Amino acid sequence: MYMFIAASSVFLLSLGFLWHGWRYRSKQRAILTEVADEAQALLRKLKSSAEKVPLPAGEQDSMATMMEAPEYLSTLVTVLISKAGGSVRLTEKDFLGIGHDEYVSVFVDTSDASLLLCLNSISAFYADADEEEPTYN
Repeated sequence: MYMFIAASSVFLLSLGFLWHGWRYRSKQRAILTEVADEAQALLRKLKSSAEKVPLPAGEQDSMATMMEAPEYLSTLVTVLISKAGGSVRLTEKDFLGIGHDEYVSVFVDTSDASLLLCLNSISAFYADADEEEPTYN
């Protein structure tokens, strides 16, 4: 009789451990599946955002196309430093001296594809009577 009770106890204890292990693995599998689905969705999103639509010939080197590229800001800073003689020293006073109401306007002159950067300016060029809009900002 004691042998039967001991065997039953071991059997029930084993079933409890098996059930607990199964439940633990099911939760782990659900978490890993969710993480895998999120990783795949993120990968698809990154791939779709990385795909660029090829531009027609002639538009690939235009100023407007260049300004849309994320690398353009570093290229713009490089050109500005080059025009300033090769080095620019910016101190904390320079940053603190700029007010919240100051801004830089970017104008593109379509006649020679040049940029004009103006501080606190709404309009840098005015259209002639013959031209509708020579400058875009």
